[in-house]
This record gives sequence, C-alpha cells and structure tokens, in this order.
Amino acid sequence: IGVEHDGSKLYRAALVAGVAQGCEPYSLAGRKCCKKLQLDFGEATLPYPMTVVSNGEFEAVELRAFEQVLEARGRSPFSGARLAEKAAELRRAVAGERKSYSEAEVTRMVNQNSQNKAAGAAPQLTARQKLAQRAGV
Repeated sequence: IGVEHDGSKLYRAALVAGVAQGCEPYSLAGRKCCKKLQLDFGEATLPYPMTVVSNGEFEAVELRAFEQVLEARGRSPFSGARLAEKAAELRRAVAGERKSYSEAEVTRMVNQNSQNKAAGAAPQLTARQKLAQRAGV
C-alpha cells in the first residue's frame, strides 16, 4: 500500500482478501470505479481503493514484519507449494546437506556487507515505524 506522506511513499505488505462493492465512485485509469480491495494486514482487513495499491517491490524488513504479524496469529503467509519447498530445504539441512554458493554470490555478499558497515548503515524501519517516527511518537 503506497502512503503519500511529505512527498514520499511508504509501502505495507498485505494480502488481497477480496473485493468490496458499492463504495464512493473514484477514477481508475480514466474510468469510474466502485470497487475496493479488501486488504488483510494480518491484524485487520480494510477496504482500499485500487489507486493506492502497488505490486512494486518493498523493503525486506517490511515483508518480515508482515510475516511476524501473521505468525503471531498462527497464520502462514506462504502457499502450500512454498511451504513444501521450505520443508524439503530444512530436511536437507538436517541431513547435513549445505547450500553451496558460487564465487560470485560470495563476493556479492561480502561486498554488500562491507559497504553496509563502511556506510554505518542505519537499521531499516518498517512503514509503521517510519510513520510513528514522523509523528514524533
């Protein structure tokens, strides 16, 4: 969900739970639209106009925060296929198989880690934390 605030956009991860009908008409791609998406944030499901929804990438920390909300409520954010893939990966790890990394992957990870340390990278904040910080909370 893109939230305009001081000219910047903040994104929250959500699952599309359904479509709500009969809202106040709004313009979507030059046409009138009377539908909103029911977006499940883990702790609440709320209707949003499709004009504020994006399928663009968001920060990994935001996805992890969303996953934690779902996990705290005993829900899984992943599909059955993804869960089966992860279970197989864990079984291989328990059996002693290790993921092997290419030389390029190792170099990329080392360089990224070095750049983050050199830049004194600040911890990433979720959209909720950024909004709270801007509000002075």
